[in-house]
Amino acid sequence: MAFADALIAECDADVVMVERRHCPGGHWNDAYPFVRIHHASACYGVNSTVLGTDSIDQTGPNAGFYERLSEPRMKMALDRWQANAEQALKNAERLLAEN
Repeated sequence: MAFADALIAECDADVVMVERRHCPGGHWNDAYPFVRIHHASACYGVNSTVLGTDSIDQTGPNAGFYERLSEPRMKMALDRWQANAEQALKNAERLLAEN
């Protein structure tokens, strides 16, 4: 998705993404809700969509470090990226779902 995001932002290209699952996100669609990314949310994702709030966790095993998104919040961020990409490209990008 990061490569497609860069193409959309930097050049006049048509992008077609085919996702086998019901929505964008790859393996995040199959992850358990307690799963988190392995490093700070601010270092993950695509340029056009900020992940997380760039805050320091106050409690838990990640206390004192920048937040790491959980599965539900990651899927929300991916949905937001899709909505932003569709808006930016209008009809130039076609997101297809394989049934």
